[in-house]
Amino acid sequence: MVRLPGGGGPPTGTDFVNLVDDQIGVPYVFGADSPSTGFDCSGLVKWAADKLGLTNFPRTSEEQWGAVQRVSVNQLQAGDLIFLNFPGEVSPGHVVIYAGGDSIVQAPSTGQLVQRDTVSKISDLGGTIVGYGRIPGLDYSGEKTGWGGKGPPSSAGGQPGQLGGFFDTILKSLNFSFWSQGVPSVSASTSDIAQAIGSAVLPLAGFAEALDWFMHPSHWIRLFAGVGGALLVGMGIWQMSHV
Repeated sequence: MVRLPGGGGPPTGTDFVNLVDDQIGVPYVFGADSPSTGFDCSGLVKWAADKLGLTNFPRTSEEQWGAVQRVSVNQLQAGDLIFLNFPGEVSPGHVVIYAGGDSIVQAPSTGQLVQRDTVSKISDLGGTIVGYGRIPGLDYSGEKTGWGGKGPPSSAGGQPGQLGGFFDTILKSLNFSFWSQGVPSVSASTSDIAQAIGSAVLPLAGFAEALDWFMHPSHWIRLFAGVGGALLVGMGIWQMSHV
């Protein structure tokens, strides 16, 4: 049951999720924000906020990101928003409604419908989590806090995935799951693996290049000439200062 304005008590995050859940099956339409015309991602959020009496909440994902109370991944509760970005978008270009566990409700893209989905799937498709936010005016008291299911803990702030960098990416590429504050990792793509390996060997490649430069005979001559010239100049200055 959704608590609409005047229904006794502030609306909850669960009320918000129930409202957007009722719109599952409505077509995605860019720029639309009603069940009769369709929804885009932020239009779905804006419509539900308006229905709960939160009419001052802005319309676009970029504006919504600026209006939310920022929370960490481990503070997520049903009704919070997850902001993402895909290549080529103005960040954050996409927003979804967190529904608990690894579950979200979203209006994905043209040709699709409002649907239940998983954060894991979005990440696998190339989306990068920008951050997490809470809509001012929703009541979250008494509701479960924290990521309750399997999903990517990554975000712009570098949250869980505490093994970090190279080792974290390699583990994720092998489908190993490790837990950090109750949040598991997810699989990395082949490009992630290649990038991690490249980052790990880059210092070695630089050392090898420097060693190769040093071992070239013509470079020795330059080094000796440079050092010898500097010594001669230094000796000349010293002698002149003592004349």
